Amino acid sequence: MGLTGDPGVGVVTSNSGKWASYALANIGVEVVLGSLAECVASAREGKVCRDERLWR
Repeated sequence: MGLTGDPGVGVVTSNSGKWASYALANIGVEVVLGSLAECVASAREGKVCRDERLWR
């Protein structure tokens, strides 16, 4: 079980580059950097949701 307390958590989304840089070492998860809307959509869906139009 990871430090998040949930054995199923391995990837999270964040809109904070600073938080993303510390996440793996501090809580043992990988991070996908996204917009706030992508973070909310990912939380709602339970999987990483990306809007590729934002990243061109």
